Order: sequence, then C-alpha cells, then structure tokens
Amino acid sequence: MKKHLIIIITLISAMYAKAQSNNDTVKIHIGGEQISLPMPKDGKKVTVNLEDSTGIVQISIGKFSKNSAMPASVMTRQPLEPETSKKKYWFREVELSTMFLIKTGIEQTNDTAFYYRYQDFTTGIAQKASTNLIKISPEKIYPGLSFGINIKEKRRPIKGTKLTYITGFKFRYTGFTARGNYELTEVKSETKNGVFRYYPDSVLSVQQGNYNSRTNIYQIVFPFMVEFNSKKSVLSYAAGLQLVIGANSSKIITKTGEDLKTSSMIMNYINPQVIQIQPAFRVNYKKISAQVSTSFTTTRIGYGATKYFRGSMCYLSFGYRLY
Repeated sequence: MKKHLIIIITLISAMYAKAQSNNDTVKIHIGGEQISLPMPKDGKKVTVNLEDSTGIVQISIGKFSKNSAMPASVMTRQPLEPETSKKKYWFREVELSTMFLIKTGIEQTNDTAFYYRYQDFTTGIAQKASTNLIKISPEKIYPGLSFGINIKEKRRPIKGTKLTYITGFKFRYTGFTARGNYELTEVKSETKNGVFRYYPDSVLSVQQGNYNSRTNIYQIVFPFMVEFNSKKSVLSYAAGLQLVIGANSSKIITKTGEDLKTSSMIMNYINPQVIQIQPAFRVNYKKISAQVSTSFTTTRIGYGATKYFRGSMCYLSFGYRLY
C-alpha cells in the first residue's frame, strides 16, 4: 500500500511539472518552423535572432505586470530591415561645383599652326590663291561652374565595421571660359594638278587681336568610395577614386565674332582628357555634403594651336540629398 502511494504521488508531480513547463514556454511559428522561447520573468524580455542568406530577423518577447507602465525602449519599433543590407538609391542627390585648373606651366608645341581651306587641297582648281598661318596663345583660364546629379548610388555596409562601400554613377556638366590673343597671317598659295603649295614669305595681310573661348564638358562619373559613419555623430567621411568619362565641345571667338576653331578644317586643338581618374574626399552633414576631387595626371587645356596650359583639373562640390 505504501509503495503504491509513492508511485501515485510521483506521477502527479511529473504531470504538474510538465504542465508548469508548458505554461512557461512561448511557441512561435515562422516559415513553417516552430520556435520555443522561455517565458521571461516579470519586467524582463527575451530576444532571439534568426539569420539566413539575406539578413537577420530579430524577435523580442517581454512580460510586464498590468499595473506597471511599459518601458519606452520596448515600445520602440524595431527595424525590419537589418543595417547590414545593401541599399540602392536613384536620383538621390544634386550638386553644384566650381572647377579650376591647378596650373603647372605653359607648353609650347608649335611656333605657328598651318591652315588651309579644304576645297583648295582636294580640287585641281584653286578656289582662292591664299591660305592662313595662325598663332594662338592662351593668357588666362577662369574658374568654371559645374552641375551634377546622382543617377544611381549603391551602398554596401562592410560587415563588422563602421565602413560602407559606395558605387554608382552620376552625370556632370562643366562649363568654363578663357581668354588669349591670336595672330592670323594670310599668305599666297596655289593648287596645281592636286598639289598644294603655299609661300610663307608672301604675306598678303596680318590680323591680330584677342579671343574668348568657351568649353563645355559632359561627363559620367563612377565613384568607388569608402565611407566611415559613426552612429553617435551626424558627420560621415568618405574617400576613394572616381573614374570620369567625358566628351567636350569648344569655341574660340574673336571680337569680330569669328570662330577660329572651326574657320578651317584642321586645327591642332587640345581639349581636357576624355578619361580621367580622380582621387576624392567627401564630408557629409545630415543632407549636406562637400567634396573635393582632382585629376590624377596633368592634362593640356589649350584654347590654341601653338600653346597650352598644363595642369590638373580640380573640383570643389557642394551637394544636397533630396531624400
């Protein structure tokens, strides 16, 4: 009898312990799977992180007395998207820049540039018995203005650090002007049987004066930047390189309105480089940013056929983030 009583008491205790265990467990179903969490004590919470190939899902369960106020930290909504995820932005930022040339000198390529009219060279009949010799010398390049828009920006946080890798591309337009002087000498020439000859000692006229030039640059900029961002500060810093691919158009206008660049078919005119690599440094404050970048190598900027400025193109940009 005594033995049977002990067995009954043992069975009742086991059943009570099992029931108590079930009451202290919270079961959650996610994606067809069941997760069991221990019931937290009063005023405490239990957090679990579920990680897969795309990100992390964080689940927190807390227990609070009905007579006590819920802490504000618990009421705060947890972000559904982890901070380690990649992010893409389209047309997020606009920028206004000033461009200036860090000059390293003036390069003399030719003493005189030679011009001829195309029809004189290709036909056996001379259309005009003269051609032009010209000297163009730049004197000053003025700082230019630039406008840019960020078309695409891709941000990839580097796991375990406060660094973010930034790529994408943006469009940038730059326009700047310059001035200088020119000397246009008209000399006698002739074309016989398809052979063109000119006589530099037979001067027919000499024209001298000043010119103004206008250069337009259209560029696609591909940044490769690493940004440092601390959550405790509204400031962030970025540094890296920019690959710049562009096209140019230009005019050299005299006071009489003549375009010296297109008045003849051939002119040895050097525009800024089509492809450049630019180191860049950037500071962000909330929605405002400031960036400085410069071309890695020196480039010729001409405004003429005989002399060129040689130097590095430098940009000082101020940006505003739209969202």
